[in-house]
Amino acid sequence: MTATEQHGPAAEARSDAMATIARTLRAVRPLAGLLRPYRNLFIGAVLTDVLSRAFQIAAAAAGAYLIGRAAEGADADQLWPLIWVILGLSLPAAILAGLHNLWTHQMSYRMLAERRLTTFRKARELAPGYFHRARSGDVASTSMSDMAVLELFTSHIVPPAVVAALVPGAALVGLGLIHPLLPLVLVPVLVAAATVPGWFLAQANEDAERIRGGVGQLSSDVVDALQGVREIAALGAEAEVLRRFDDRQEQLAMANARHGRRAGR
Repeated sequence: MTATEQHGPAAEARSDAMATIARTLRAVRPLAGLLRPYRNLFIGAVLTDVLSRAFQIAAAAAGAYLIGRAAEGADADQLWPLIWVILGLSLPAAILAGLHNLWTHQMSYRMLAERRLTTFRKARELAPGYFHRARSGDVASTSMSDMAVLELFTSHIVPPAVVAALVPGAALVGLGLIHPLLPLVLVPVLVAAATVPGWFLAQANEDAERIRGGVGQLSSDVVDALQGVREIAALGAEAEVLRRFDDRQEQLAMANARHGRRAGR
């Protein structure tokens, strides 16, 4: 490998991705301790997600077998039992996915409620004068934007990360039990799934910062408008305030749309 290849754009992109991942891990490590009081909900969320994925894989395998049997010319009497098997596997998969969604967000919003109260109390104890000088909206903006990270971390990062580590490994073992060469089919997919997100990590971080800032600013404007309703009405500034809300909402929607397109939603 030449010096140019070692220090080319691809190497720089890999270095940036690894540095971003390292910073992310350092940032979220202190948050892991917040999960301890909610370990039962967390374990339940992970187990339901793992079982839901297992039922989905089993339903997909049964569907593939059904297609194979149909291609071989099997009659309807032979295919109907397989259809019932697929339906029987799909129902618990859907129920478990719903339970996973319920428990992860229940855990997250309980934590959010407690953290916001704790943050407010500690801030008043440490610097009560700050609250006399700052806008109430600024305080709300800081709280909302920072605490939103917790919801993302506890609902959309940690449980899926645990499942992403368990399910592919179990799938590889299961395929290996069927035939030793079958896991080789899945390995390239797993490698791509593990590496491709890193290519877009920098753009995703920029979108996340815009979304966090947009949510915080919108929260700040709403709180200030509610506290200044009389002044706004006296000055006839309703249209200006509503226009500012619309601008903030439009910017936030654009950032969410960009992030959603990159995430495949």
